[in-house]
Amino acid sequence: RARIAPVSASPGDSPLASAHGDLRSGALTIREIQVVQLVALGRSNDDISRELVVSPRTVHSHVSSALRKTGCANRTELAVLAVREGLNDRATR
Repeated sequence: RARIAPVSASPGDSPLASAHGDLRSGALTIREIQVVQLVALGRSNDDISRELVVSPRTVHSHVSSALRKTGCANRTELAVLAVREGLNDRATR
């Protein structure tokens, strides 16, 4: 199953720093992780775009990239993966 592995400047910089370490499916950028966290909270692209102050199209691109990198088929599967990886816990802190 796909794993989410963040990209950070140096190990330990990110709250998600390489506890997973599985880079086979590609690492998500910090912004992609932020978007995935918000997807896991049930937010729409429009909601996410307002929260992150980017266009809905940019959010769509980040979601598409995260889907591709994780191997998830859709937003629901991506949200389940985020919950399983504990990303949703970090989004609310």
